[in-house]
Amino acid sequence: METLKLKNILNKEPFGYLLPDARPGIISDGSEHEVNNFTAPFQEISQIDFIREYDPRSHKIWDTNWFEDEKKQDPLSKLWYIYPVERCALPFQHIITVKHLTHLCGNNIEFKDSNQIPTEENKTTLVEFQQGWLNKNMEVAWYDSAKSVKITGDCAFCGYLYNGEFGHRVFSFLNGDILYPHYNYVTGKLDLFGREYSQYDEKGKQKLRILEVWDDKNLYRFKRDTTGVKRVVSKLVGWLGLGDGWDLISTNAHNFPFIPISYKRAKYGACWEFVQDLIDQYEKDFSRYLQMNKSNANPIIVITGDDIEVKGDPKRPITSITVGVNGSADRLSGGNVSTSFETQLKINRECIFMGAFTVLPPEERSGDQSGISIKIKYSPAIEQAMADANEFNEFIDDVVKIFKCGFSVEVGKVVEYNNLKVSGEIIPFIHQNEAELMTNLLNGVTGGFLSKESAAEQSPYKKNDEFRRLKEQIKSALGADIKKIDYTNENKKTEVTQTE
Repeated sequence: METLKLKNILNKEPFGYLLPDARPGIISDGSEHEVNNFTAPFQEISQIDFIREYDPRSHKIWDTNWFEDEKKQDPLSKLWYIYPVERCALPFQHIITVKHLTHLCGNNIEFKDSNQIPTEENKTTLVEFQQGWLNKNMEVAWYDSAKSVKITGDCAFCGYLYNGEFGHRVFSFLNGDILYPHYNYVTGKLDLFGREYSQYDEKGKQKLRILEVWDDKNLYRFKRDTTGVKRVVSKLVGWLGLGDGWDLISTNAHNFPFIPISYKRAKYGACWEFVQDLIDQYEKDFSRYLQMNKSNANPIIVITGDDIEVKGDPKRPITSITVGVNGSADRLSGGNVSTSFETQLKINRECIFMGAFTVLPPEERSGDQSGISIKIKYSPAIEQAMADANEFNEFIDDVVKIFKCGFSVEVGKVVEYNNLKVSGEIIPFIHQNEAELMTNLLNGVTGGFLSKESAAEQSPYKKNDEFRRLKEQIKSALGADIKKIDYTNENKKTEVTQTE
């Protein structure tokens, strides 16, 4: 850490996409030549853009340079007038995010003991581990992490030990954190991590930039002044190459045998990026649709003849129209928006949800629906959740590792938890018929091809120690039967004695 310059920490791979390239393909004669040796134009996207796209109040549709107002010129004065047009922003990004998170985080993380023959001590420790996971609100941390990745493209889970108690935090650009992961070039594992954020004064002005850096032993905190003379001095020091402008505040051991950070990055950024252009176009077309409806809402009055008298004023509707003997007054009804325009909006909306693998609630039908029927209806959302589960698998493994290490110190069972080989699995949430599921589990147990322990683990009504509860229930019932048998035998002995 001492030999690594901070300016090398404060860098990360940008988000973005390749721009279209209309160059002709490379024609090869089969001889050896370099491949992928050309650079393609790349459009960077900042995480601020992701937040702007997520909030409907910041959409492009409100930008008058992107979607202009109407301009008309007065033929007499030759002056130009601007007439505001209808604008409407729709929260497609929010809908897509909520739908993805529902299927990805709808079920709790499922834990399994990887030991082939777990001991009773392992089973007891696993139950304690699961209960501690819930008590520490780790499911909330998992949801916050996934939400950050879906909206801003990355997140970091951090574990810490404070006064012997385990705690955790989630770092996200949503909260003003800029994350800088650095990996070992041999293993590809995280071996250095930086987090930069701001501190503000009572007036809401930025006064300090804080940089926190983790390695496998310590947590380092640096500060950089952003106000007054100190800000100028920090910049001058950086320009002259005399330093990086950061001052070390503290160095503390984080008490983990590894770096207690789990980082996740989505390659393409926010979860709606593939349909962002469709969303922008839809909002523009829908705003035009509203403008056309507004223009055609009020009827047009046509008056002909002499001696015309119209009673009313601009603030109130017309009360009467009087015309001469040969005059007339008629009303032209507003035109209807073309059906093709509505069809275009409908197709565009369907393409948005289809491209984002999002399913809107289908129409309800009377009676219960089978599990396979529900799965088919929600198939795109389930497929997306299964893909997300695979991509977040390594992230969850690191989170479980951090939690197991920190929680074992808190409860004072380091050896027992080291012997516990626990793994976490993301189970996508699927809308299902629970009655049908319970029937299938019952048939599996009674048919002899599914154990009660497996059925208890898959039950939608299970608790963490469900199988232990079943065994205690069986023991209690068996104990009651044994006592009943003993009581009956004692009665028989008493009767025989009385007879004698």
